[in-house]
Amino acid sequence: ACGYDNPQSIALGSLNWAYPDALYVRTAVSEAEASGLLPARDLGGPPNLFAFHRATTAIKLFGNKLSSPNPAAAGTTISVVLIPQALWTRITFGPEGASVQGHVEGPDERDVVLVTEEKVVRALLDGKIDAPTAEKNGLVRYYGNPADISDVRGALANATLTN
Repeated sequence: ACGYDNPQSIALGSLNWAYPDALYVRTAVSEAEASGLLPARDLGGPPNLFAFHRATTAIKLFGNKLSSPNPAAAGTTISVVLIPQALWTRITFGPEGASVQGHVEGPDERDVVLVTEEKVVRALLDGKIDAPTAEKNGLVRYYGNPADISDVRGALANATLTN
């Protein structure tokens, strides 16, 4: 279960144990907000009752934007985890493009794991940053087989994520 289902069930410490330094993404997002690379965090107002829907919509759109057939990523699966909610999504690349499975239990053993926040995914989709800039600023972190990570980096760098 993710934090949207049960906020008390989130164990970010275990995520950081499985993926060393994964939680550095949170610090990087705060620094990017302070520098203006990302929009400032909205600290006021009531909680967003549609936060889960907004997050799943953003990550599914992100996966679908990668749907053009990409030989470099064919056969690779990315498991994206949005923190701090620990919302997992799997994006599998095949001959027809990407297939997106939202709200999954977690990654499979051979997946490339991409750790980020929803705000970063939205900035990528809005064209405010690109994938190499996001990685350079610590807004995304990759885990897995180095060759597969290289394929995923290439796929993201070459993808047209904006409308």
